[in-house]
Amino acid sequence: MCNCIDMLTAKGLAHWEPVASVSANLSLVPKKPGVYVLRASNMGQYYGDKFQRRYLTEITQLHRQKRHLFKKFGLTWIPDSNLEFIKRRLDRLGRIEHDIEGSCSILYIGSSKNLRQRLEQLFCKEDRHTIEHPVRALLLNGWQIECAWKPTPNYREEEKQLKIAFKIEHSGALPPLVNR
Repeated sequence: MCNCIDMLTAKGLAHWEPVASVSANLSLVPKKPGVYVLRASNMGQYYGDKFQRRYLTEITQLHRQKRHLFKKFGLTWIPDSNLEFIKRRLDRLGRIEHDIEGSCSILYIGSSKNLRQRLEQLFCKEDRHTIEHPVRALLLNGWQIECAWKPTPNYREEEKQLKIAFKIEHSGALPPLVNR
């Protein structure tokens, strides 16, 4: 088992909130620059491609409903997201270690000049964050995800240091939902 949670606690990321709580009460999050981390507090089941297809089916149905509603008003709806973009984002799910005793629970490390705005983009808006679709697919499939944040004026440097510490702990690998 890795020591990531201890490392994050030592760096001031000790208070974890379920993403549903953050989404419902964004006032918990300061409007300040800082870093944030997502972790799986309870990993649900994973079914490979079936896992992703279930989410894509939900998104497709949502698009049909929106298109139908717009048509009622005599308008044309152009979706914010296209399915190919979503599929590419969902490919990141394959990097998560599943059913491995003691696997790391950290999914993502990020930073922002406005933590509240960034987490709102991730949890409450459509097509505003690079990992929103993988996170929503995990939630749809029974995963419990938590978020911790830490205000800091040196947010970019702090994010870099967190990623370096993570890579040291994991043989050079970044968290599974981080693309670079």
